[in-house]
Amino acid sequence: MTAPIDPRRLYTTSEAAELLNSSERTLRRWRKQNTGPRWTRYGTALRYGYFGIDILAYLKEGRQ
Repeated sequence: MTAPIDPRRLYTTSEAAELLNSSERTLRRWRKQNTGPRWTRYGTALRYGYFGIDILAYLKEGRQ
């Protein structure tokens, strides 16, 4: 069993993929297609992350 999703936490792509039972590749594809949970860019290396609140909203919509 995984820990509950913290709505205020910023999850990495790999962490978000695990929470969504998807692969990192799927999340990258969703970003390109503008689907899936809302994401944000951060850092100087332009990393992508997902806030817990956005992951929870996506799961609540039942779009998985």
